[in-house]
Amino acid sequence: MLKGIYKTLLSRLNKFALGRQLLSLKFGMNLGSILQSIVSEEGMTMQKITGLKKVGILIGVLGFLVNLNFFNLAVAQEESEPAPCPKPHIKLIKPNLAKAGQQIIIRGYRFGPEEKKGEVIFPPGLNGKVISWRYSRITVEVPSGAKTGKVVVRTKCAESNGEFFKVVE
Repeated sequence: MLKGIYKTLLSRLNKFALGRQLLSLKFGMNLGSILQSIVSEEGMTMQKITGLKKVGILIGVLGFLVNLNFFNLAVAQEESEPAPCPKPHIKLIKPNLAKAGQQIIIRGYRFGPEEKKGEVIFPPGLNGKVISWRYSRITVEVPSGAKTGKVVVRTKCAESNGEFFKVVE
C-alpha cells in the first residue's frame, strides 16, 4: 500500500516540480492536498488524511525557511563581495570650447544612471552644474573659474579618462 502511495505521489509531484517551488510554502500546501487525495483513494481514515495534510504544510514551511536562508546567504555574500564596478569613459565633449556658464555635452559610456552618484570635474578641480545625466551622455554647465585642461567624470566606481576642453574667456 505504501509503495503505491509513493509511486502515485512521485508521478503527481512531477506535475508540480517547477524550479524552487519544491521548497516553498505553496508546495507544502500542494503536497498536503496531493497526500490527502492519494490517501483518500487508498481508503484511509479522515484523521490520518488531516494528519498527512499537516505534514505536507510543515514540509512546505520548512522548505520556505530553507529557501529564505539561502536567499539571506546570497544577499550577505553580495554585500561582502562587491561586484566589479566599470570605469567611466569620455569619448568626446561638444563643443570642445565654451565660456563659463555655457552648457556642453559629454558623450561616452558607463556614466551610470543618475548624477547623484557622480560629478563632472573641470580644471582646477571645480564641479560643473549637471543639467542631465544618462549612461552615455551628460549635459553640464561650465563652472565660473574653470580653466582649459582635461575634464573628467567621477562616478561612485572610478574616475574617467581626461578629455581636453578649452575655456574661452
